[in-house]
Amino acid sequence: MSKSEDYVYVPISYEYMMSHLFGKSNYHGHVGCLTKSSWKNDVRKINKYVKKSIELNVNTDSYHKGRLKYLCDCLEEKVSQSKSLNEINVSFVETYVILLFTLLGNFPDHWNRKAPYADRFWELDGHRSMSYTQTDEQKAALVINLVDTEKAINVEIKEHKNMHEAFGACGSNPAKFIAWLKDKYPRVYCEIF
Repeated sequence: MSKSEDYVYVPISYEYMMSHLFGKSNYHGHVGCLTKSSWKNDVRKINKYVKKSIELNVNTDSYHKGRLKYLCDCLEEKVSQSKSLNEINVSFVETYVILLFTLLGNFPDHWNRKAPYADRFWELDGHRSMSYTQTDEQKAALVINLVDTEKAINVEIKEHKNMHEAFGACGSNPAKFIAWLKDKYPRVYCEIF
């Protein structure tokens, strides 16, 4: 290896994250020391698909959505011009901190505050607030995932083998399935929703 500044060390958790994002076959063994070029490509790829996810998933005012996409574009430009790992890393962290707070509602401005640590200073809903909505289809998919796939919720279903089978017994109708769950397993329903 040449100079240590030309490499970044990534743990196995990074390989797992990238595998979840872009496929195990593409990132198996993507661990240890990565070259500056490889790291730059990873940052650019992550940024590209964060921007795509914003375009496909964020419903907000056009100014806000434009600002989020603009931040991704700025990072692309900064990373392209970066000469060192440090420049790439600082650009990545700086842009994604701004992106995160902007996504939550608005980037805080505590420039002239001596102690901006009280909760009221971190309520970022002056222009918009973030809330999640779920359709019955999304709720049904979440229940099946949490109970059958992830096994994050333990429930013994008496009349069916699993939640997926229960969904089928409800005619694969998400609204009917959610009503069934709420009626037959109110503890599970309340635990999830």
